[in-house]
Amino acid sequence: MIDLSKDDETCLAETPSWTNEFNHDRFYCHPENEEILKNYAEIAGLASACDIQLIYDELKTAHRILDVGAGYGRAIEALFDLGYKGEIHALEKSENYCKRLAELFGNKITIYHDDVFAYSTDKPFDVLLSLWCGIGDFTPGEQLGYLRHLYDLLDDEGTLYLDTSTWCIQSVNTEYVNTNTEYLSEQFYLISEREYLAQGYIPTINEVKACAKCAGFRSIKVIRYKTDTYRERFLYTLIK
Repeated sequence: MIDLSKDDETCLAETPSWTNEFNHDRFYCHPENEEILKNYAEIAGLASACDIQLIYDELKTAHRILDVGAGYGRAIEALFDLGYKGEIHALEKSENYCKRLAELFGNKITIYHDDVFAYSTDKPFDVLLSLWCGIGDFTPGEQLGYLRHLYDLLDDEGTLYLDTSTWCIQSVNTEYVNTNTEYLSEQFYLISEREYLAQGYIPTINEVKACAKCAGFRSIKVIRYKTDTYRERFLYTLIK
């Protein structure tokens, strides 16, 4: 486990051999994976967007929301279903998912086909969403840079909502245990589905808090909740 509690240099600890780019090339860029991810959402208990429902009272007053790593539009669909009236923007690296988002939502949303580290804007957002353990697609050494970049995309006093799963805790309902996920250590994991591969690192609460502090966030709160399939997750509210 990487200790991020001391200083900024510790946050830039040595990273494993895979990167977020690896995950994009070996998993997320393939159009067949929409079906896979939707199945995983059912397994995780997130298909109903219980995470969005949990924070919707705060989201509904936001003027401009950016969904970071929007994927097939799970969170965006939930926002529309709940009656959100503000601007919705989607940042997505996969060309296939950008096309899918355009098919689903048309001109109701603004889509940016870009890598999160390359994307910039002269009109910051008041809310960013990084849900379904999106931070876990980045190595420990990339996660601080990820939070720093998201910080820069926020308006003054803007809010980042960040979700992670718990590390090495399976669902209490064994029917939903994902047998395609192999835990390589306490926090590293490997997803193998057909010929596709993705690796990840689930940060602890202390690691998220330390990285968020290093990134500049002034307020850091976390709640523990259970999804529809009784899986425990953490939802962080990070305020600039």
